[in-house]
Amino acid sequence: RKKKAELSTKFKVQGIPTLVLVDGETGKTITTDGRSAVMEEGATFPFKPKTLADILLKPSILNKQGDKVDLASLQGKVLGLYFSAHWCGPCRAFTPVLVKTYNKLKEQNSQFEIVFVSSDR
Repeated sequence: RKKKAELSTKFKVQGIPTLVLVDGETGKTITTDGRSAVMEEGATFPFKPKTLADILLKPSILNKQGDKVDLASLQGKVLGLYFSAHWCGPCRAFTPVLVKTYNKLKEQNSQFEIVFVSSDR
């Protein structure tokens, strides 16, 4: 039971059934949502999650000025995917705090970027 608790904590298991896939060679997590991968028709083994480029399906995204940014320029950086919307009250409260933190982190480390994933229509 102790090992189960340690593994549940490590992989943030919230409920069962849960299927976590781990690379046996490196020990790195492939996915903590193996259950969805198994249930998805046409999913291919070893059920690796899609890359950011695969999900966005475009070679570029827009920056805050509206200019295109090549996804390749984000490789090797730590990315924060910020899911938010302008109509969301808690988001409106959190966004200024995130901007302040982002600016502070950017001063210390240029290898950090935030991608805004909008729920606005």
